[in-house]
This record gives sequence, structure tokens and C-alpha cells, in this order.
Amino acid sequence: MIRNIEEYHKQYKFSVNEPEKFWDNYSKQFLWQKRSKKILNWNFDSPEIKWFENGKLNITENIFERNKDKVNQKAIIWEPNEPEEEGKSFTYGELFKEVCKFSNVLKTIGIKKGDRVIIYLPMIPE
Repeated sequence: MIRNIEEYHKQYKFSVNEPEKFWDNYSKQFLWQKRSKKILNWNFDSPEIKWFENGKLNITENIFERNKDKVNQKAIIWEPNEPEEEGKSFTYGELFKEVCKFSNVLKTIGIKKGDRVIIYLPMIPE
């Protein structure tokens, strides 16, 4: 966890100078279904960059299973760009309910386990 600006700069420098070590260390906090043997595979001539090749994890498992004892703690705090707008926050329990609602929406339109879904969220001017 980064607690101050000095630690941020130190971690940033580490991530730039030694990206494989940085991301290997960072990735150890995740629950992996299959841990990747290669953190980074890159070829700038192609260009082709692959992170955690052949690794497998479930992001919702990493959000909810790791935090099941934090149901009433804040998971997300959103602050708007406009000062007069009210911010929003979700506890892990509230976030789980919203994720379940959205997954049911996807099921109703025919999305099945194993399908890939991309959600594009552009910046929408007012």
C-alpha cells in the first residue's frame, strides 16, 4: 500500500525500471486459478506485448472472495469532476448486488459463461 508521495515515486520508479519484478510482486496479492510462468513477453518490433501469458484469474473472485469479511466496508468511492455534484460510494455488499444485477442483464441477452464482453465507456460531453 502506498501511504505517501515519496512511496508513490519510489514504486513508480521501480515499475518503470523493473516492470517484470514490479508486476510479479503486485500480482502475488491476487487469487490465481493458474499462475502465469511468464510475467511479460514483449517484442517492440512486431509490436506485441503480452502480460501474464497463460495465467488465469477471475476478477470478481478477487474483488468479492478476498473481501467477504468486508461486506459493510466501502469498496468504491467515486468523486465527480463537478464540485456541486454529490459523490457516490458502494460497500462490498452493495457492489456485489450491483454486479449480480448486471450479470443477470447480460444473461437475458444471451451472454454465457466463457463469452467475452467489452464495455466501451467513452467520455460523454455534456
